[in-house]
Amino acid sequence: WVLEMWGYAIAAAELGIVHRVLTEFQCEPGAQSRLTEEYVRQYYIHHYTYGSEYRLDGSPQGVNQIGEWSLDKRHYGGAYPPRNLQLPPDRGHAASNFAPRWLTRAWNEASAAIASWPDTKAMGTIGWRREPPTDEQLRASATAGGPG
Repeated sequence: WVLEMWGYAIAAAELGIVHRVLTEFQCEPGAQSRLTEEYVRQYYIHHYTYGSEYRLDGSPQGVNQIGEWSLDKRHYGGAYPPRNLQLPPDRGHAASNFAPRWLTRAWNEASAAIASWPDTKAMGTIGWRREPPTDEQLRASATAGGPG
C-alpha cells in the first residue's frame, strides 16, 4: 500500500491535481491520546494504525510494548478476533480516552452483525502480554473480572 500511496502522490503532482487538505480529516489515536466522545463528530476517519495498549490499572503501556489490555489488528493476522471483546479499563488514562472504547465497540458491533462470523480460539483483548499480570492484578481489575 505504501507504493500505491507514493505512486498516487507523484502522479497527482505530475498532473497538477490540487487537493484540499483538511486538518481534522483523520485521527490516528493510540493509548496516549485523550479523545472525548466528541472526536467521532470531529474527524471523518479514524485511521486505525496503532494498537491501544493499556495496563489493567488504565495506564498506557510503554512504547512498543503489548499491554495487559490490548486491541491491535496485528494480533489477528491468522485468525478472526472473538466476538464480544472486553472494553478497555474504565479507570486511569484509559477512562479519559474514548477512542479505544469506540473502536472496541465498533469491532463488537461488526462481529455481532455478521451471522457467518467464525468461531475462533484467538484471544480477545486480555492475555496478549508476554509477561502476564499477577493474580493480585487480575483480582483487582474490573476489566479482567475482579472487583476493580
